[in-house]
Amino acid sequence: MGTLLWFVGVFTLLTVPTSGHLLEKNSATPLIDYAVRLVNGPDIAQGRLEMLVQGVWGTVCDDGFDDLDAQVACYSLGFNELQGTFQGNAYGPGSGPIYFSQFDCIGTEGVLDDCPHAPLGTTVNCTHDNDVSIACVGTGYPMRLVGGSTGFDGRVELQYRGVWGTICDDSFGIEEAEVVCYSLGFGRQGLPAINSYGQGTGPILLDDLLCLGTEENIGYCEHPPWGTHNCQHTEDAAVSCSDTVSSGPDVATRIAGGPSPNEGRLEMYFGGEWGTVCDNGFRDVEAQVACNNLGFDPGQGTFLGNQYGPGTGGIYLDNVVCTGTEEVLVNCEHSVIGSSNCTHSQDVSLSCVGATSYDVRLVGSVNPNEGRVEIFYRGQWGTVCDDSFTGRSAQVVCNTLGYGYTGRALGNQFGPGTGTIWLDDVLCEGSESNLGHCPHSPWGTHNCQHSEDVSITCSPVDVAVRLMGGTNANEGRIEAFFNGEWGTVCDTGFGQTEAAVGCTSLGFNQGQGNFLGNQFGPGTGRIFLDQVNCDGDELSLNECNHTAIGQNTCSHNNDVSISCVGTGYPTRLVGGIFPSDGRLEIFYRGVWGTVCDDLFTDVEAQVACAGLGYSRGIGRFTGNSAGTGQIWLDQLACGGFETNVGSCAHAFWGENDCTHTEDVAISCSTSTGTMYPVRLMGSDGLQAQNSGRLEYYILGSWGTVCDTGFSDLDAQVACYSLGFNQFEGTYIGQTHGPGTGTALLDNAGCTGNEVMIDDCAHSIWGAASCDHSTDVSISCVGPWPAMPVRLVNPNSNSSNPTQGRLEIQYYGTWGTVCDDAFTTSDVRVACASLGFGYIGSFIPNTFGAGVGQIWLDEVNCLGNELNIGLCGHNNWGEHNCLHSEDTAISCV
Repeated sequence: MGTLLWFVGVFTLLTVPTSGHLLEKNSATPLIDYAVRLVNGPDIAQGRLEMLVQGVWGTVCDDGFDDLDAQVACYSLGFNELQGTFQGNAYGPGSGPIYFSQFDCIGTEGVLDDCPHAPLGTTVNCTHDNDVSIACVGTGYPMRLVGGSTGFDGRVELQYRGVWGTICDDSFGIEEAEVVCYSLGFGRQGLPAINSYGQGTGPILLDDLLCLGTEENIGYCEHPPWGTHNCQHTEDAAVSCSDTVSSGPDVATRIAGGPSPNEGRLEMYFGGEWGTVCDNGFRDVEAQVACNNLGFDPGQGTFLGNQYGPGTGGIYLDNVVCTGTEEVLVNCEHSVIGSSNCTHSQDVSLSCVGATSYDVRLVGSVNPNEGRVEIFYRGQWGTVCDDSFTGRSAQVVCNTLGYGYTGRALGNQFGPGTGTIWLDDVLCEGSESNLGHCPHSPWGTHNCQHSEDVSITCSPVDVAVRLMGGTNANEGRIEAFFNGEWGTVCDTGFGQTEAAVGCTSLGFNQGQGNFLGNQFGPGTGRIFLDQVNCDGDELSLNECNHTAIGQNTCSHNNDVSISCVGTGYPTRLVGGIFPSDGRLEIFYRGVWGTVCDDLFTDVEAQVACAGLGYSRGIGRFTGNSAGTGQIWLDQLACGGFETNVGSCAHAFWGENDCTHTEDVAISCSTSTGTMYPVRLMGSDGLQAQNSGRLEYYILGSWGTVCDTGFSDLDAQVACYSLGFNQFEGTYIGQTHGPGTGTALLDNAGCTGNEVMIDDCAHSIWGAASCDHSTDVSISCVGPWPAMPVRLVNPNSNSSNPTQGRLEIQYYGTWGTVCDDAFTTSDVRVACASLGFGYIGSFIPNTFGAGVGQIWLDEVNCLGNELNIGLCGHNNWGEHNCLHSEDTAISCV
């Protein structure tokens, strides 16, 4: 009886660009992703053809089936292209449904479902005695190992439809590795390996493999449809088909947990994680190779057992055996990377001899403290790619060069280098003693060009500063933010000039500031600056002369306090529908710039709103609104107590990894209410401008507001919704007399921060228990017209054309008016709003569709209103229109 050999070969077309026959097979699109297999044949290349439909295997009827159809079936199974033979019913009847018949392939299709055939399940006069059998030529899906140095280890790749691709390591285990190794001729042996062989390219063909371990090719294991995955090439699977290897990537290596950079626990960086080395067989000769690998003096190193304790993470190397001539530890013989029977109690410790490992230098600038970064490794200077390179990595370089932990990345400012690009994807924490000890891709492994060689400056960085402990926002203990920590400034040599520079760096008036000794008490954390000596024209304290960051002879009793003049960093909101909404921008060093959304939350939004004059606790992050120019702030982390976002913890001013698509937008209102039409009416029954009886329009009728609990705060919100100045408005009793209609609103309770009256606490609309003798009158402040109107006419050079598309400004935003129900009365009010008098006519819109907000719909003017926005209409912004319905009028 033949062996059951099956293949989940799913008919999914790969859409990667390629050469060869695959492009021809993209000429048709398969209808359904059917899986196929061969059953009951004597080997993997022969058997009864079966297809999987809705989870049930079934067969194919031989009606019209020929060698051309067999060739397509074989090709979809990974066998040789244009080779396949119809074998009649040689491998017997199957069971289950008979799915397909009457295939008519030309032989070049990618899958059977690309060929003409009878509809699914439509088979005439077929029984299982007619089940198709075929024979194919080849060995199934070709496979190879890439990136290894021995031929029996590397990244796993296989070929599908003429294209090489990789396998994701999700669920990839010993069984899968054994099938790979078997299909490559190494027998039923092999282990999955940490992918130290680099990332592949092209399609990721397979994911979530589930092998029994007995399959003859990895393509015959269970798996999702070909090309279906949730992986990146960083997850490409790798194997070793041997128990030991003597190669591997030249990965980042460091000494940790010891008393000096020369002595400690040996650690290596694989797959984004630091791990350790097991002490099985480890001797001084292995320690010497490891020390050489670390950049210390060659031929010198001592194995110290497990002196510096257990590490964490993976145990990457075991059974290491070196001759002493190797340059890196992974070139010694060792177990497969990641394969170990050790515990962390066996982690290797060692001691090395020599100066700080891996020399670094700055090249290409006339200033010694800036330039292109180059590092010395294996007797050769090379460059560093800017991928993932941040200020923290720059600080490590600067500290190695003697400038202390200061500095920032400058992109590629000092041009391309030559020779080897030694490092890529450097991810320093900022406290490492040397750049080579930071996490990074294996030495010499990169996807960069020399145009990406990183440059840095070790000149002082523009750090976050704040005032703490004072009685107001303009005074307090000055603190600076370095490497994720707030710290203080020592008063040695500190005076009025230094205080003025400190105030400038805080966004206050330049050249004004007072040194207050230690008035606001001691701080905590590190003391970052000492012996500060400014000329007075600096823009931040870090630009003044001072001792190295963190070096001082002070205690916190010497912490500096200052007072400043002004309001701190100016901020604004841009581009929102309401003035309380929009893109957050901050003014620094004479330039407006934006804020990146990395780490930004409602806490930061509330601090920004407080800085803009809104009440504490108000504000929320609403998404993104792209600006232009400088991106000033990134990685904001506010505590919620700050008075300005510039005083929160953040990355260095101007340093970010953002684009303007990540610019922060916030809202400083809690508005969720409805924008009901609103107006002011005089006691003469005519509309009033700045002072009048307050009325709202609901369900087609105007009504009044009851005075119960009504205050100036409620008047301010009502005035704001009328287009007048925010935070200005006065309740003036019943000055403008009683109205008519329904008393709509009662018990208003605004805080003054709201955008519209419906955002305030109030009784249910229409349920007021008042009579018209209590109707509210208010007085507002601001220019008239409070809701400006304009005509947009691209064909006119006039600033006030007589005809065009009608637009109205509300809450600072221009929008259009829908033409639904728009009449001559509405036109005349619009023209009067524009200063032309109560004249005009409705005309076809030949001036183009507007953009953005459609403010008004179903406008219902009496004809004597002062402004089109004061007519009856749907609630502001509520409509069922498109811009193709924008109203156009003529005021001639």
